[in-house]
Amino acid sequence: MGDDILILGAGVAGLSAARLLTRQGHRVTLIEARDRIGGRLLTARPPESPIPIELGASFIHGRPPEIMDLIRQSGLTLYAQTGETLMAFGGQAQGGADDENDSDGDGEDDDGDDPILAAISRWRGPELTLDEFIATQGGGPRWQAAVARTRAFVAGYEAADPATVSVRWLAQTARDEAANGDDQFFLLDGYDRLAAWLLDTCDSALLTLRLGSVAYRVEWRPGQVAVRLRSADGAELPPASATRALVTAPVGVLAAPPGATGALQFDPPVAELTEALGGVKMGHAARVVLRLRERFWDAGPGDPFHYPHLSFLFSSQSVMPTWWTNYPLLTPLIHGWVGGPAAERLSARGHDAVIAGATGALGEIIGRAPQKMAALVEAAYYHDWSADPFARGAYSYLAVGGLEKLEPLTRPIAETLYFAGEGLDLDGRTGGVHAALATALRAVRQMTS
Repeated sequence: MGDDILILGAGVAGLSAARLLTRQGHRVTLIEARDRIGGRLLTARPPESPIPIELGASFIHGRPPEIMDLIRQSGLTLYAQTGETLMAFGGQAQGGADDENDSDGDGEDDDGDDPILAAISRWRGPELTLDEFIATQGGGPRWQAAVARTRAFVAGYEAADPATVSVRWLAQTARDEAANGDDQFFLLDGYDRLAAWLLDTCDSALLTLRLGSVAYRVEWRPGQVAVRLRSADGAELPPASATRALVTAPVGVLAAPPGATGALQFDPPVAELTEALGGVKMGHAARVVLRLRERFWDAGPGDPFHYPHLSFLFSSQSVMPTWWTNYPLLTPLIHGWVGGPAAERLSARGHDAVIAGATGALGEIIGRAPQKMAALVEAAYYHDWSADPFARGAYSYLAVGGLEKLEPLTRPIAETLYFAGEGLDLDGRTGGVHAALATALRAVRQMTS
């Protein structure tokens, strides 16, 4: 028999579990398909950029204790995003709000809250998708005026398909966000430093890290697990074995068809996993970071688009409607975002088309001609999470019935298999780094209690 515990996946969930388990005296083999740790944390450090560039997880929303405790312990530096939120299209900015007074992040103050999202927060009726809820539960001019914006917000912020996402889950995520507060933070040091700190604070004498090892088959029975592994080029690698295994692979990987790169086959099959995958879905998002020759929003009072405190820029542009800066840091970086089905369609067009589409979208929003907008861009950064075989999407959301379908997978399977990750949270944290941390802590408690 090999090590005490196998962990599949060296993202935040796998790293935090390895840290806790080794510090409690357990021998751990941490297996990662990529040649790096961090999972969907991906920080680029081009020498020309004044700060690290996040291509994966970026924000810390509110003050979730799961993250804040680690930030304090690690000594990493946070800074709060502040500034002005604008709604703009075709170069015409519409209104403005200080982010500190904009609790829902949609550019409106609390008196202008979305009536559909407000109704969802109070909903105690049967499970419905967002589209079903919109069609059956409201009416009137204000409700109808909010439909397009609500669908766009849910698709963008939650990376969810309005045709399948559960309103019960949306209400739960809103409660979690309210509990953690409205502040939004960035890690000045880069999110990859948190992953590195988690690894560095494992007990190295009890940890074996196997990078570049693609797990493809998990053979298990009560009290025994063997994982078959391949290299990135398909060569067979020595298997790993233990008495128990913690699986932290993303939902997109767990749902991958047999034989696909990164797909995991369980022998025997895990009925709880099959059931859970009917209720939790992988959402899609596309983010492009542009490094500019100048901060066009602060070029000078004579410029038609002069918003020196710009933080968020929301629009109705169809390709990439949402943008943000690192304000209060005065950097020449701007981040573009689109989520949900639109992101999946955009990503399918390929890397160069995504960059071009994002650049053109920003030019359209601020009223810059295509050639002038392209000339303003010094460099562009993008990672296609939808095409990444070890992610297969950005982050998760729950469909109708998802909470009930997911619950059995959050318990140990024959005291041998355990599952964790941002998509396997039952408390409204799905999709966030703090969900990955919370589910890892849950699994560790189950293993060691």
